[in-house]
Amino acid sequence: MKKSIIFMLCVLTFLTSEAQNSSEYFNQNYFRYDNFIYRPNIKTVILENAQLPLSEPAIELNSGMQLLLKFDDLDADYKEYWYTIIHCDAQWKPSDITRSTYLYSFFEDRIMDYSFSFNTLQPYTNYQLRFPNEQIKPMISGNYLLKVYLDNNPDSVAFTKRFLVYENLVDIQASVHAATSAEFRQQKQEVDFTIGTNRYPIANPFGDLQVKILQNFRWDNAIDNLKPIFIKDNLLDYNYDEENTFNGGNEFRRFDIRSLKYETEFVQRIQMHDNGTDVYLMPDKVRYYSRYSSDNDINGKFEIKNYSGSHPDKDADYATVHFQLNYKDPVQDGNIYIAGDLTNWQYNNTSMMKYDEELKAYTGTLFLKQGYYNYEYVFVKDGTTFGDESWLEGNHYETENNYWILVYHRPQNVRYDKLVACRKFAANR
Repeated sequence: MKKSIIFMLCVLTFLTSEAQNSSEYFNQNYFRYDNFIYRPNIKTVILENAQLPLSEPAIELNSGMQLLLKFDDLDADYKEYWYTIIHCDAQWKPSDITRSTYLYSFFEDRIMDYSFSFNTLQPYTNYQLRFPNEQIKPMISGNYLLKVYLDNNPDSVAFTKRFLVYENLVDIQASVHAATSAEFRQQKQEVDFTIGTNRYPIANPFGDLQVKILQNFRWDNAIDNLKPIFIKDNLLDYNYDEENTFNGGNEFRRFDIRSLKYETEFVQRIQMHDNGTDVYLMPDKVRYYSRYSSDNDINGKFEIKNYSGSHPDKDADYATVHFQLNYKDPVQDGNIYIAGDLTNWQYNNTSMMKYDEELKAYTGTLFLKQGYYNYEYVFVKDGTTFGDESWLEGNHYETENNYWILVYHRPQNVRYDKLVACRKFAANR
């Protein structure tokens, strides 16, 4: 009897702990090593290679490349925003090393470049930062998390963004093509590749290497921890048939709000009020049964632009954008989300759509800055974190996608994961 009571107490303690951990994850204040915005006044966070607009946040170590950070504060006042960077392992957990191991100069610094918006219904303050710089500079390669916070208080987090610092130590050759499997040849894309280690010998490639593949720089559907099929001399072969395949998906949907004065393609109507603007997009349809049609998309990204001004960082206005996906019945075992860089590829209350019985459609709204946007709809099954676009958007092997191959190496007696290669390849471009 006594053992039974003790067992029940242990079970209750475990369940309580699990419930707390689960609720803690969805808590806005729970710190994530991910792209995440913690404050509702923060909008339009962009982190990209400063030399390449619409690029991914990846730079080569000690190359002179810089990242450009931009974000808006809708409170439209001046605040002291500080930043630091955190080194992470290949699984996006903080590395077990001191900050002096991976940072030159200072450990944190203040964001000094800011400007106030003008000629906009929605006032805001735009902040910008270029780094690495004299104050903050990484010493080693790997995964990094940019952390921006208020008033030099690291606990007062505004947002976080992931970025990569890589070295060019191994050689990658890749081929992206229709899946080898006859069952998925029309729907999936296969990424076969080799890694050459002539310039950088690796003693134990099966144990010391971790390899990831990203599609359009998404992290939720990344293929992780691939091992070589075989090794010949200094060449590691990753020519799988199934383990390295992705849904081909479809070309991204798009809308253009670079002007709020007239309706452009896919914009049904614009309503301007004294205190803001509403943009209603054309109702969307499920594309599962549609034939593939080529389109020049920007792979889920967006570009801030204002046709009526010349300084979009500070004269582009904001609008509430209304989305509608016609759907006969509500789904029962998950939720539908608006996906892309416009939602940080995050599946949360902001990006989640709600079913409207009267319209027989899923609807959602996003508060967005003027510009040109790509997006798609994904389904996230209950209990998972993976966004599945296949039965909302369709899958086509012809779709143009970008793929990133990341090679992490942790040598013996080293306590962190080096990013020894980072290469981008295009499918069907």
